[in-house]
Amino acid sequence: MKAVFSVHKNIGSIKVSVNIFILFFVAAAILAGALPEYLLTLLFIFVHEAGHITAAVLSRATVHSIRLLPVGFNAGIDDGICSRGQRILIFASGPCVSFLLAVLAAILMHFNVTNSLVGLGIYANLYLGIFNLLPVLPLDGGRIAMELLAAKFGVFRTGKVLQLFSFLISVGIVLAGIAVFIDNRRNVSLVIIGLYILMCAKTNREETAFMNIKSLLFRKSRVIRKGIYPAREIVVLKHVKLTEVIKACDYVDRFHIVNVLDDDLKVIKVMTEQELIEAIIRNTPDTTFDNLVHMEYNVPNDIN
Repeated sequence: MKAVFSVHKNIGSIKVSVNIFILFFVAAAILAGALPEYLLTLLFIFVHEAGHITAAVLSRATVHSIRLLPVGFNAGIDDGICSRGQRILIFASGPCVSFLLAVLAAILMHFNVTNSLVGLGIYANLYLGIFNLLPVLPLDGGRIAMELLAAKFGVFRTGKVLQLFSFLISVGIVLAGIAVFIDNRRNVSLVIIGLYILMCAKTNREETAFMNIKSLLFRKSRVIRKGIYPAREIVVLKHVKLTEVIKACDYVDRFHIVNVLDDDLKVIKVMTEQELIEAIIRNTPDTTFDNLVHMEYNVPNDIN
């Protein structure tokens, strides 16, 4: 929902936003006699996000925003300087906290603390944990899968696989939801979940592009911090545009070295990904490596 429907307040360096549509959800919960259940579910989601925030702080990531939405909380975390292991820890911490809450609620029930809210604690947290671990971007499971697979296959190739997998999952859940609805004519939750996953899958391309750009921008600070960093070399012909090569620099936790070749496949220039980014900033996106070499040495381009 758009920021115009939210109330904002800065608490230190963290921007806290409350979406005003939550008032309608509270009113609907009151009318339905389900206000305690709704508020308790919001609390479970808050604790889930608190798990992410705690792991982020321990990993020295930056928490820049917290949003209260009608369907829960969302924390904005800048994890660009974190290692792959730290990012996976941040993504997995939320579901782990949800599973822990479900276990605690089950222990209460074991000691005969029988209450509808205790039962809600078990099922709501199990749902939160399992749902968020689905390998669908931008869910936690999708981000974990991206970190694990992108290191080997690259961000864009992994993104395509996750997009296909997300589509298949959503179709399966929708079909199961339709079957359940035909059976009892009331429960449409699976259909809603499937459609939500389908919506997430549609934003997958933008999500993978954003992750690649973020990885490139923060790689310099990670290299400087570690001192020793794994690298990956790629080869490109001189007529290729600078921006096209950025897509090939998509392996997570790999610093890219670009070898530029002429038509005889001889190396005419070697660039790091940092030099590539700086060259794109200084020149137009359509600049080729051949143009770049001629500009650096003030040599006019050959006229064919």
